[in-house]
Amino acid sequence: MDIVDNSIKVLILDTSGSMKKQELLSIFNLINEQLNKNIAICFHSHNNLQLSFSNAQSLMEVNKDRELIIDSTIFGMGRGAGNLCTELLTQYINDNYNGEYDIIPILKIIDEQINPIFIKKPWGYSVPYYLAAINNCHPN
Repeated sequence: MDIVDNSIKVLILDTSGSMKKQELLSIFNLINEQLNKNIAICFHSHNNLQLSFSNAQSLMEVNKDRELIIDSTIFGMGRGAGNLCTELLTQYINDNYNGEYDIIPILKIIDEQINPIFIKKPWGYSVPYYLAAINNCHPN
């Protein structure tokens, strides 16, 4: 099934970047069992505990019968601790799900476009974002 812009989707959002595998899979399984199979489940995670990539892998492993949309950003670009890295996700899909993503253009974008932004306004792991995540609160 192809997902179009006006189709129905359900989003699992890890706002505080504190969701661990068991919690994520519990939420996914609850939604997956109750939801019509033609409705896509989307996942967006913040990387405060550096779990975005492993959580995405876990969802892809358990999902067998529905469209799964995993949100990511190039080089993990995002406020604070950032998000799931597109370059990691695409390589994982290539290696484990017969994906055919060309990683070179992504790396070129990082090198030419994203790194200059990162130098001026860095994102990524930090103790304040870690503390917010382990206390299950938004970093604000």
